[in-house]
Parts: sequence; C-alpha cells; structure tokens
Amino acid sequence: MSIVNIIRNIMPKMWFPFYNSFFAKLKVKENLVLFESRGALALEGNIFRIIEELQQPCYRHLKCVLSVRKQAFDDVEKKVKNYNLKNIRLVKYSSILYYKYLSTAHYLVIDTSFPGRFVKKEGQILFNTWHGSPLKKMGRDIEDCREICRMGNVLRNLVQADYLLFPSLYMEEKMAGAYMLENLYQGEVFHEGYPRNTVFFDEEKTLEMRKKLDIGQKKLFVYMPTFRGEIGNIRDVEQVNDAKDFLYELDKHLKDDQIFMVKFHPFVSKAIDFTGFEHIVDFPKDYDTYDVLSACHGLVTDFSSVFYDVAVSDKKIILYTKDEEEYKKERGLYPQDNLPFPKVTSVEELAKELNNEEIIDRSEYRKRYASFENKDATSKICRHVFLNEKCCNSVKYKGNGKDNILIYSGDLCKNGITTALLGMLNSLDLNKHNYYISFRQSIIWDYPERILKLPKECGIIPISSEMNASFLDLVAQKLFFKYGMKNIFVKKKFDSQYKREQRKHFHAMKFSQVIHYNGYERYVIAMFQRFDCPRTIWVHNDMVQEIKNKGNQNIHLLRDAYASYDRVVVVSDDIVEPTVEISNRRDNVVVLENLHDYERVLEKGQKEIIFDEPTVSNVSRQRLLEILDTNYPKFINIGRFSVEKGHFRLIDAFEDFYEDNKNAALIIIGGTGKLYDKTLEKVNESPAKDNIVLINCIDNPMPILKSCDLFILSSLYEGLGLVILEADTLNVPVVACDVNGPRGFMKKHNGTLIESSKEGIYKAMNTFVKEGIATMNVDFKGYNEKCVENFEKFMDCNW
Repeated sequence: MSIVNIIRNIMPKMWFPFYNSFFAKLKVKENLVLFESRGALALEGNIFRIIEELQQPCYRHLKCVLSVRKQAFDDVEKKVKNYNLKNIRLVKYSSILYYKYLSTAHYLVIDTSFPGRFVKKEGQILFNTWHGSPLKKMGRDIEDCREICRMGNVLRNLVQADYLLFPSLYMEEKMAGAYMLENLYQGEVFHEGYPRNTVFFDEEKTLEMRKKLDIGQKKLFVYMPTFRGEIGNIRDVEQVNDAKDFLYELDKHLKDDQIFMVKFHPFVSKAIDFTGFEHIVDFPKDYDTYDVLSACHGLVTDFSSVFYDVAVSDKKIILYTKDEEEYKKERGLYPQDNLPFPKVTSVEELAKELNNEEIIDRSEYRKRYASFENKDATSKICRHVFLNEKCCNSVKYKGNGKDNILIYSGDLCKNGITTALLGMLNSLDLNKHNYYISFRQSIIWDYPERILKLPKECGIIPISSEMNASFLDLVAQKLFFKYGMKNIFVKKKFDSQYKREQRKHFHAMKFSQVIHYNGYERYVIAMFQRFDCPRTIWVHNDMVQEIKNKGNQNIHLLRDAYASYDRVVVVSDDIVEPTVEISNRRDNVVVLENLHDYERVLEKGQKEIIFDEPTVSNVSRQRLLEILDTNYPKFINIGRFSVEKGHFRLIDAFEDFYEDNKNAALIIIGGTGKLYDKTLEKVNESPAKDNIVLINCIDNPMPILKSCDLFILSSLYEGLGLVILEADTLNVPVVACDVNGPRGFMKKHNGTLIESSKEGIYKAMNTFVKEGIATMNVDFKGYNEKCVENFEKFMDCNW
C-alpha cells in the first residue's frame, strides 16, 4: 500500500475523537439542515430540487449545509452560483466541520447513505430520498455475495430514516423487499413523486431551458449510458474506445435537425474530443441533469434507471442494449416485462428509431412505475418535513405480526459453531419468526461466499463498520480488558461507547430478542449486551480452558457478560460448571444441545471426494484415494488445527501404534486454525509420516470420514464436538477423550470414552483392531425433534 493510500485510510479515523465528542456533548440545532447528494460527489436530483425549494421565503429560518468531497467542490460551487442558491453553505466531506454538522443538524437529508461511522442522535430527523428506481438488483436480491456483504450501511441508512420516499409501487416493492423494510422499518413512507421529476410537469421551465441551450427547433436527444467497471481498469480503456467508435458511426446517420447530447461518466467524457463531431455534443456542466432532460425530445439509455423518471413525460425513450445478456449476467437486473419503449442493438437501428415519432402508450405502465408522480411533489415534501404540515400521502408498515429475532453468526467459517448454527436454522420453522443473521463485514469480506450457506428465509444485516474509538475510549478498554477495572470513569466510558456502537448499527430496528450465537468477539459481546430487549449469548466451549490454553477470550468481559445477559446457553451439561465458574451466576444458564443436520451429512457422504481450490494437503488426492481403498485400519480426526484439538498427542499415539501396524493410516482434516504448518512439521519429522495425511480447507470431508474405520476425538476440551455426531451418522465408530463437552453425550448414547492422554488414544487404537468398537447408532431424527422442541420453548418463553 502506498503512503498516499495509508494517509487516506488514516485521515477519516483521526476525526473520531472529535465526532465522538460532538456526538456526546453538542446539542441538536433545530434549524440546521445537512444535505448530502450522491455520496457528497455532486449536487443532483432530489437533493438539488429540495435545496432549490428551500429558497422560498417560508424556509428562511433554516440554515442549510451541503457536504461535498474535495474533488467535486469546484463543480458544485459553480452550480450553486449558476442557480443563485442562497442560504447554502458548502462543507468539505469528512472534515472536522462536517462531523460537527453531522452531530448537530436537526434535519439530515440524503439520497444514498451517510458513512459507516455515522450515528443518528436522539432528536435528529433523517430523510432518505434514495437516488432512483432500481433497475439493477439491490440488497438481499443481489446475486453477488460480496455486494450482499456490504449492504449493511445502506440498510441502516434506510431503516433509521424517519422518512423514505417511494415514487412508485414498483420502487416500493423492490426496495422494501431487498432491504427487508416491511418488518424492520418503523418510519413514514412518502407515496409522492420524486422532486427531480417535477420539472417534467413544468412547461415554462422546459421552454426556458431550451432557450438557455440555444437549440432552437432542433430535436435534442440525450444519451445516458451506464458506466462499467472501475477507473484504471483495462476494460475502461476499451469502454472509451467503444464509445468513440459508436459516436463516430452514429454521427454519420444523424440529420441536421438532430442534436445528440452525451452524458458519459466523467472518466469517459474527458477522453473524447467532441469538437470532431457534427451533430454530437457533450452534456453541459452548468445545468442540472433533469433541467436538460426536460428540454429534450427523447432519451437514449441502456441500463440506467433514468428511463423510469423520463417516462413520467411523453418524451421518446429508446433502449440501446447491444450487450444486454452480458450486463444481466454481470450485475443482475430486475425483470422488466412489456416496457413501452423500443429496444435497439445496432447504430443503424438506433438512427432509424430516432426518426420514428411514434410514442407507445404509457398509461398502464405509469400505474406501476410512476404511481405517485405529481407536479407538486417537491412543495408537499418540503412542507411536510420542514414545516410539519402533514400534507404528503404516506404509509407506515405494519409488518407481518411476527417477532423479529436477531442472531449474530460470527464469520461463518468452516467450524463446529457454523455447523451447529446451520443445523439449527435448517431444522427450525423459519416462518414462525422473522430471523435476521448478522455478521461483521470486515471479518467475512475475504470469504463472501460463506453467506450462501444461510437459508434464503433469513434476513441479513451486516455490521458495516468497526468501532468509532477515541483515545479515551481506548484507555477505558485497556483498563477494563487488561485489569478488570470498573471505576466510575471506566464504567461510564465503556458503557457509553458500546451503547453508541449498538445505536450506530441497529437504531430503530425492533427485535423481540437478540442472540449472540457465535459467543466470541469482544466488540459484539459488549455491543449486544447493550440491547434493551432480552439478550442471549451462546457458549460453545469450556471457556475456562479456552482462556487457559489459548488466551482468545477475555475473562473480565466474559464475567461481566455472562452475569448480565438474560440467558447464557451452553451446548452440553459438561460446560455448565466452567460457565458458572466465570459468571458466579447459575440462574440464567440454560442447556440447549446442538441440532444435527444428519440428512445433509448423509447426502454429503455420498458425494465424490474433491480437493477444492484452497485445499492444502501433504498428499495428492490420488494417494488419499489409494489409502482409503485399503483394508488396513484408517483412523480419522476432523477439527481445526488448534491446540485444544489435541492433534500432537494423537500423532504421538499413532506413531506408537504404527510400530506394529505399518499399513495403518491416520487422517487429520482441519478447516481453520493456526497450527497447520506446525502440525505439518511434526508429521514430516515422524517415522510414520508416509502414513499420516493432513488436509486443510476441504469443503466436504464427509466422504473421507465415511471411508474411515474409526473417528478419534483427541480434544483436550470441547463444547460438544459435533463431528462425533457426523461420524455416527455415517456409521463410523467413535471414541472420545473423557473431557468436558463430549462426555455427557457419549455416556447418554453408550459411546466409548477413553483416557484423555496419548496412552488412552493408543490403547483405543489397539482395542479397535483387536476387539472392535461399536457405533452408537443414535436416533438423530428423534434427537433433533427434541432439540427443536426445546429450542422453540426457549424462544417462546416469557422473558
């Protein structure tokens, strides 16, 4: 990373102390309005029209501020002067002054979203107009899992709004569905037109703009294509060349009474010399886009949603979609059936259609796609929001009457916790409640495909940003996490910062209960602790041993959390006592065994053994198949490469067994963990190295497990050890070290427990060869039914 990029990443965080201070100490100013348009990159569309409307005398009491990024400042400043906009101050985005206004403005008006560090204060009114009807898929509807991972900031900026604006039934259907607004949104939805579209109802403005453009009686067509890719990409150079070729070819077909005005992405426009064309001109920068559109005869576009806006008028609309299928595949589009606009795919067809005066009737189309558009929309919206005159048509969503339940999943990596979560979700009646799964965007960003495991019935609420931590916040954290201090300063600071974080991410979302299912991660443990609804935290392991052996949990935080959460769920009887030892509280501890998706295990066991792209192993797939095809003893362990899994003592025990059983094999499969390299070193130094297989990161280990003779759980401690259930499902005998976690399950189902030592494991290997070890043959159908019953009772209990 370059020094410039490092500075760019650091600079916004430098203002956290100021923003936190402003948030905590400064009062909201009743007459202050902060606007942000297109992520502070422009003054366009709805925001522009609202600011223009606020020039009316009845709004003189308002002080208006517009945030603008540095690279857009000059252009926005020129536009403000060109339109003679008064009472509007420009402030640089992400500056100290910006954060002051963000903390003190009574009205916050946006058309996209504020940055991830934004926290809505009590007393602030947020109005999100959004920036257009969606043609490309949005939110939960997007097929690109990475895009879904980063939808959290947009989602919270919609849900936390006091007012949303949907100009059509179509837009409301898509936005409410994609962002799960029906059951999450508590505010008011305006059924009014877009302010930017009111210009299409104003004939006087249209004539005035045609004069300013000096186009006389010529027919003006505006071309507004979408931009593909990212700046600097080779494909973008190709896009510029394609644009040039298209324009040179089209210019030959245009008539003298036609003007073809082009609004490309600035990157493309700067690369084109428009003086070389006879009928084609660049889009003027001095005027608002929609003022120019009002003056045109027709619009040409491809996949830009601008056609929804222009369609409120009777202007000609042509869809030039030469690469429609490719674009659909890349971005994903909502189905558009029976659009009343001609589609063309070549320059010749486009030129022909430009000369066709026929306008297809749009009356039926407008009922769905322009349902609420009207000439007075801007005036009504401004009076409603800023003068408290309740003159807009609006609705409030009633929801489906079911409880909203928030579940924090963690990083969804391939481990027992994720397996248990998915087993639970796949076994529950997900239509009984509205379930929402949350995770931190930052920790799942490199593995977005993990979210594909989640049931479609579940909503998704990504946590889009990390902590807004000031110096004093960090001091309080240090004193608490390291020393367990809880004096007045630490308690107040610690509590306020995590309340602020909880508000930042989940303000205005109403949940009947929240569940920290993962049970790890300081940030989320402390944040979920601050919800004002029933809170549950899951315990999947013997945390006393986790702290002792791995140091990956904080005793001070767990003691505080386990004592204050309403329910602390442990996954086996064996870890009740270690949990109580931490919290000194027993009355809130509940045992709920993990559900087991045995049908999926059976299905996966039937599949072919495949080494995936990220799979790492000390043997080839072919060698593994050869080992599995023998009749010699094959022992297996599946568990992350981590100290508590006891892999080293398992290898030591196998070395002793190997001395008299040269054809036996040991297979160890891990999905995560930091000890793979060290385990590999140990294997390479072992006399039995040719008979020990290590596999790291394999998507489906079940067919390997099914082909082995004995599963050995060598762990030093566990929560339960779901893999013993998977082994029994596949009719593979199991032995487990007699430790907390598996002990209770194994005893209950007549399983084989062994001494928790190298010697105990070695003895089990010999016992299996000489006497055999029986499978438990657990009735997992009955087991799951009981687990589901217990879980449903738990969820429905009177808190």
